[in-house]
Amino acid sequence: MARFIVDVANVDNDAIKDVINLMVTTLDNNKKSSGIITVHCIDETNTNQFYDKTNDHSNELTLEQIQRFKEVCNE
Repeated sequence: MARFIVDVANVDNDAIKDVINLMVTTLDNNKKSSGIITVHCIDETNTNQFYDKTNDHSNELTLEQIQRFKEVCNE
């Protein structure tokens, strides 16, 4: 199993589900998965984006994002 972090900037809350569906559909249609795909949004804001030239630690997840991931995995 592989896990990925996808950082999509400037997506409003209504578009998040569309982005997730597009990712899953694309992976499945291109036979890039075994048919088992789960995607969880762990942060709906544009704060703490991964790419920030002024922040040397921009690739770090916040404690809140990590906690949210743990919560959705245990639902």
